[in-house]
Amino acid sequence: EEDASSTPLPKTHRQQSTTPPLPQFELGILSQASGSASVTRGDTKVLVAVLGPYPVGGPSTGGGMGDNSDLISSGQLLCEFELSAVAKGSSLLEEVETMERETSALLRAALAPAILLDQLPKCVVKVTCLVLQRGGNEFAAAVCAASLALADAGVPLRGLVAACAVSDVVSPDPSSEQVLDLPQHDRERHFYDVNGSVTLTTMFTQITEPQPSADSTKTSSEGVVTCDWDEGVTHFSQTGRLGSAVLLRALSLARSGCRQIWGSMAGALERTADAKEKANPAPMNS
Repeated sequence: EEDASSTPLPKTHRQQSTTPPLPQFELGILSQASGSASVTRGDTKVLVAVLGPYPVGGPSTGGGMGDNSDLISSGQLLCEFELSAVAKGSSLLEEVETMERETSALLRAALAPAILLDQLPKCVVKVTCLVLQRGGNEFAAAVCAASLALADAGVPLRGLVAACAVSDVVSPDPSSEQVLDLPQHDRERHFYDVNGSVTLTTMFTQITEPQPSADSTKTSSEGVVTCDWDEGVTHFSQTGRLGSAVLLRALSLARSGCRQIWGSMAGALERTADAKEKANPAPMNS
């Protein structure tokens, strides 16, 4: 007799979404790079190094330079996404190379809108992402770590870019209709059947503008400065067939996930800045 616990429940029985633990970030871990960061989320581990900005003709730029005429008015972003020997496992070399090449292009598309390349004429910024361990959603993890590494390198940015993926699954767990950043081992352990997924990368840009004083009794015309955050999508992709209602729910969950991850990224930046300040305190005026 079949064990009911291993039988996927009908889609109508699945109601809520699940959220995995937030990723763990570390910055400035590579002394030879202009900036660096690592991310660990579940079994997925990614290390990112940034070189630059450096003048054209500096450190090896690798492939993807193309026509250099646009370097006159703006900088160039190069991205490389690679799997370590451990992460490659027994995958076919041709499949790995194709995936690395395609993901490198997606990585650049997701990060480029956040970089003020017009402030870097005749310069190159190179981002290298190395997947140390594959546990699912390596692209989203690489985007987050790369954005932090760019900030660590002092590259001028419009804002940080956070990323996550949402999978619509058939699962024996009735609380898992849509899963944020579904780990590979969970999919295998719980017999998840994925109907489709969406991947979203969002740039968070700080908005500072004067606002009228909240105290209407004051006659002063001076306003107070308030801060808000603008969210802009830099990349979106979808796999599988998802109905419009399912897609909207997945996008809503992905946006919420990006906000949570961005908060974790901002916290990592703040902790790193505090640690640097403590290690190198500003001289006191006599």
